[in-house]
Amino acid sequence: MIAKKLKIKKSFFSPGKGSLFLAILLLFPISYLVATNLKLNQERQKIMGEMEQTKKAAIESIEKKNHLNSLLSQVSSPQALEKVAREDLNLQKPGEKILVIKREGEDQTQTSTPSQKEKPGFSFQNAINWVKVRLGIGQK
Repeated sequence: MIAKKLKIKKSFFSPGKGSLFLAILLLFPISYLVATNLKLNQERQKIMGEMEQTKKAAIESIEKKNHLNSLLSQVSSPQALEKVAREDLNLQKPGEKILVIKREGEDQTQTSTPSQKEKPGFSFQNAINWVKVRLGIGQK
């Protein structure tokens, strides 16, 4: 007996023209998806970097705000205002006298300008009296 030759049916997936067409057909969508994924990852990294910079800037702004608030509370205190008034503006409290201390050997004929004579001085007795009045010590 002679064996019959079986006819081999060529299917769509068999090697040849059909499989090349299928490979090309699948290659385009896959390459498009890969390229899109790479672009999205790059944009994501860029946005994450900007977000980190924004967080750092926000933290720095909060720290600066806290620092400025603490300076404002220090400057607006009565003690700070009094210090500025005495040292920078040369003001004195009512009843205080100017105390001028001259060094030995200083020329007595030296004249001072009127603005120097008008500047308020500091008297320890006046300061002590002022503190006593404020604290209520020595009052009857």
